[in-house]
Amino acid sequence: MDSDTMLITDNEFLIATAKRNYSNYKVPTNCVESKKTARTAIAREKSVEERIHPIQSTVIFINQIVTHNTNLLKIIISIERR
Repeated sequence: MDSDTMLITDNEFLIATAKRNYSNYKVPTNCVESKKTARTAIAREKSVEERIHPIQSTVIFINQIVTHNTNLLKIIISIERR
């Protein structure tokens, strides 16, 4: 971790280790109490997630068309060379 990195966690192992070594490191800390809440995706994140699959499908489809056309072109060239 860099000196300007902040770690926010509820991992019991990390918290216990930090408490055990608290006096060894001279860094500012803040013990904030908070209640856990379920995370919900915001509209922008949802729209990105919903768009990933159609874009991915389109890219795959285009790659298949290019491959097909390349194979056809190879066949045509081999026929013309005969």
